[in-house]
Amino acid sequence: MLELKSVEKIYRVGAEDFHALRDVSLKVEQGAFLAFIGPSGSGKTTLLNLIGGLDRPSDGEVILEGRSLAELDKDQLAELRRKKIGFIFQFHNLLPVYNVYENVLFPLLLNDEKESDVKDTVMKIVERVGLGGLEKKKPTELSGGQCQRVAIARALVKKPALVLADEPTANLDAENSRAILELTSELNREFGCAFLFSTHDDKLIQYVNRKIKLDDGRIVSDEDRSNGEIES
Repeated sequence: MLELKSVEKIYRVGAEDFHALRDVSLKVEQGAFLAFIGPSGSGKTTLLNLIGGLDRPSDGEVILEGRSLAELDKDQLAELRRKKIGFIFQFHNLLPVYNVYENVLFPLLLNDEKESDVKDTVMKIVERVGLGGLEKKKPTELSGGQCQRVAIARALVKKPALVLADEPTANLDAENSRAILELTSELNREFGCAFLFSTHDDKLIQYVNRKIKLDDGRIVSDEDRSNGEIES
């Protein structure tokens, strides 16, 4: 479903080059539930940004469902994100003037769907993430855990092939973190889409089926929970 081939990312910082990613190659199967782990500055978020088409590699190739992102222009990348990729951010990034229902509906409107055609779909996912009865509430009226549930519903409502989650539990307490992790694990199985996390959260790491450790921009280990370590 997803393949990275010898991906490099170099940023110019003053008079020097900073290597955020170094020769990263990996394959991700449909329905994966994996986490990129490692210290701050190891390249986790940079990797998610490249996979999501939010940035381009300095070298190497990112291939999603058989299509190289290098072949896509800015508008085509935007269309890919709208249709194929869901995003869950650390700080939710909900639209504050919209209520729960409207926030979840919004990505479908961007894909030229008519509200009358997708209203039931929106309400089903709102209820599935445990927010039934709160659909008219705005983000300021919700807890942090509830806001993250809205973000999950928004990411999944368009039935993407891939969900990218950058530190999704970083700002939640232990109880809410556990609830979000159990929910995403259930939704991963139900929807069949791949979930890729970047995280420092030990609780999240316990839930994933595969963990890929980065250090200094390189993959230093790649562990599948059912088959043991597959790369180092």
